[in-house]
Amino acid sequence: MSRFCLQRNYLVTGGTKGIGFAIVRSLLINGTSSNEEESTRVVICARTDQDVKSTSVALNNEFPSRVIGVTCDVSTEEGRLVVVKAVSEVFDGVLHGLTRSSSSSRHSPPS
Repeated sequence: MSRFCLQRNYLVTGGTKGIGFAIVRSLLINGTSSNEEESTRVVICARTDQDVKSTSVALNNEFPSRVIGVTCDVSTEEGRLVVVKAVSEVFDGVLHGLTRSSSSSRHSPPS
């Protein structure tokens, strides 16, 4: 067991497929402890509700109560607000890591 991920909270955008999914699984595998409260938890988000639901269910079957799915489009301000609110509520405002694995060709101009 790798101690670097224990008792950590992560957000992985695009966590339902491909590299994002592999990152989520790696975080969960390496963050597993015999004490459930020490195990890593992950919020995943993606644009497709069905992908979020099916991935959350599958991962929670393997890693009970450690994955929270949020359907949102992080390329939009509204979507980012949705995931920030979810992370804040689920993790009591404590986030240890973020992996942006979502694909988006939309870029906002600098403020």
